[in-house]
Amino acid sequence: MSDVISQIVEKQKEKDAEVGSGAGDSELLFVGAKGAGKSTLIHSFLLKEDPQKPTTALEYRFARRSTGTNNASTVCNIWELGGGTQLSELIKVVLLPDRMHACVVAITLDLGAPGEALPTLQFWLEHVRKHVEQCMLQLRATPAGVERANAIARASTEPWLEHQDRELVNPMAVRLVVLAHKWDEFEEQCAAAAQFSAGAILRRAILRNSSHPPFRPVSGTASPRTKRC
Repeated sequence: MSDVISQIVEKQKEKDAEVGSGAGDSELLFVGAKGAGKSTLIHSFLLKEDPQKPTTALEYRFARRSTGTNNASTVCNIWELGGGTQLSELIKVVLLPDRMHACVVAITLDLGAPGEALPTLQFWLEHVRKHVEQCMLQLRATPAGVERANAIARASTEPWLEHQDRELVNPMAVRLVVLAHKWDEFEEQCAAAAQFSAGAILRRAILRNSSHPPFRPVSGTASPRTKRC
């Protein structure tokens, strides 16, 4: 799992370069259903072994990594929003107009309850998109902000220009990743045909909103309990 999140952070650095923001700290925001496994994923990434506590609101952690040049380091600010959808407005604390270029939103789905996965995904896709669009409007309120907003928009749309599904996609201006947790429980509960159908529905919803073409982790880079859609 730590390798999957490391890939997310590395790709965010690439986006920083595309919008001309240079190397800097990244914001990684985990949202999703209550009990979906957000804390477990973050603990795995940070190699934590201490007992986990329920997340009641917006919890902050960070990871520091050396860049290998002049003893410099970069920080990934990790935010976990607890409480399911009840505290969804707190995404405004992390997704700020002047930090849009540095943000990644990780929607975590609980496939141990497969009937709730798609409604959870749809809620967060709509909620995040609405807030991101508001942030872009705020950016465009100043000349300097217009330039930054245009750079962010280009970085989100250019990867799709030659993609075969480009007509289906309405990219967000923030990087998006969907983590399907408790995949092993999903496999135990559902037959192969149902797994294929559910996976196809989830991927279609993700594709319509993705800021970059989706990819699956290489074998061995993620926990068998988690898949990146």
